[in-house]
Amino acid sequence: MVTGPGAGVPQVRGFDVNGALLGTVLTDPPSFTGGVRVALGDVNGDGVTDVILARGPGSPAFVRVVDGASQTILLAFNPFDPSFTGGVYVAAGDVNGDGRADVIVGSGQGSIPVVRVFDGMTGALLRSFNPYVLTFTGGVRVAAGDVNGDGLADIITAAGPGATPHVEVFDGSTNALLASFFAYTPGFGGGVYVAAGDVNGDGFADVITGAGPGGGPHVQVFDLHDGATLASFYAYAAGFTGGVRVAAGDINGDGHADVLTAPGAGGGPHVRVWSGATGGELLGWFAYDPAFGGGVFVAAQTPVNRMSVDVPAANATVNGATFTVAGWALQEWSPTDPGIATVHVWAFKVGGAPVFLGVATLGDERPDVAAAYGGELAPGVYDVVVFVQGSASHTFNDRRVVRITVQ
Repeated sequence: MVTGPGAGVPQVRGFDVNGALLGTVLTDPPSFTGGVRVALGDVNGDGVTDVILARGPGSPAFVRVVDGASQTILLAFNPFDPSFTGGVYVAAGDVNGDGRADVIVGSGQGSIPVVRVFDGMTGALLRSFNPYVLTFTGGVRVAAGDVNGDGLADIITAAGPGATPHVEVFDGSTNALLASFFAYTPGFGGGVYVAAGDVNGDGFADVITGAGPGGGPHVQVFDLHDGATLASFYAYAAGFTGGVRVAAGDINGDGHADVLTAPGAGGGPHVRVWSGATGGELLGWFAYDPAFGGGVFVAAQTPVNRMSVDVPAANATVNGATFTVAGWALQEWSPTDPGIATVHVWAFKVGGAPVFLGVATLGDERPDVAAAYGGELAPGVYDVVVFVQGSASHTFNDRRVVRITVQ
């Protein structure tokens, strides 16, 4: 877990899963007091989480990506016009499907609302868009998570102060609008902080929101797959009105994303971790001196679920009596195996009833590769759906769909 101060000396700190301090880094000269926003993601694909740092207001907008293994700078760039000094909000997620986290930035206050996505490895600009009306200048908070279950990180945005508490979700592949809603009552204008993670273990990232200054420290968790509100609680005393920042990560390794909270300006630097499975508090500590009141930004790494169906290919024509379904799946955080308990394969005929093709056997040559046997399909068009059950969450929390034609 990583924290950045909301104001004051730009000290970024790293903590283990028990809240013990791992180290402190000064990211800018001490004279810069605009704060540091933080995110985590494996940008270079080496299997080690990297740290993304973004300056707050008061200096030209700047982003750095620090290698998690060597602590060297992988990328350093200005995501906006060099004259813009309103700060940057930052997130990380694999938008383009290359297996590496990309860097997602949102403009701070004083600019039109801009979101940009940069290739985490090369720094190339992948996308730039305006999620809200151009006259709004309150800033855009950003997060990333696979909300629609297609294997790519989708982009979640939240409006800063001065607008309705408007949250939007954009498809990571097409940038199409997937969801748009108010996280709080429409009259609240303090802004919204946002994060994403699979809190309920169903294979879809849930959207986590924290109310900005002016309201109580209200945190909510939304399941956009079925429309349910999974959690709604005050992370700190109800009378605290400095806002609450949020993050997500599986801190206890149970296969559910836990909710991390940190207070805004005026509160102590009290970071808390809430169980995604039970809602109870797992952990709490002071990220800085207890007297520090500048607010805290927090980030955690959400475990990566990766999966591929290699055979049959999309839109392939197959023989209904004998055809192969093959692929692989991997889920992080399992301490002893690739994170997969079992794999089920179904075929859903377009306009017809589903057919169960079988339970895959695990451990054929490699423990992360499965093969499925059984089932016979009549001619027609089918969606072959491969469901994966995680060994940590004990839920079917990932899937891939391949459309085929059976002759």
